[in-house]
Amino acid sequence: MAPAELAIVNPNKKTAVGNDVGYRLIPGATAHPLLTEDDYPQIRGAFTNPNVWVTPYNISQKNRNIKNMDIVLWHVVGIHHVPAQENFPIMPFLSTGFELRPTNCFERNPVLKTLSPNDVTWPGCPK
Repeated sequence: MAPAELAIVNPNKKTAVGNDVGYRLIPGATAHPLLTEDDYPQIRGAFTNPNVWVTPYNISQKNRNIKNMDIVLWHVVGIHHVPAQENFPIMPFLSTGFELRPTNCFERNPVLKTLSPNDVTWPGCPK
């Protein structure tokens, strides 16, 4: 199961050509918990079972509707370290990450608005 991109869009905001405006979550390396779901430590840490949680922006209520609401996206990342003899007593550095990239947020490529660089005259090079 390779990581998949997830698009989070605002259905009430469209670009001029009709695309939904939003963000794209592009996950890096993720790992599912090794414990079974009925194991007590995994019951306590059951929030690690899904890789993504979406909640409305509200600090006190549970089980709220997320449609057409300001939301908070929770991305759960995890890594597994398979130890080797040479790792003792210092574990090597492991890392993971993700990208949160705008999608359809601009009507056109914003780079096209940048100024052209000035001409550079290099010694010994004809124009």
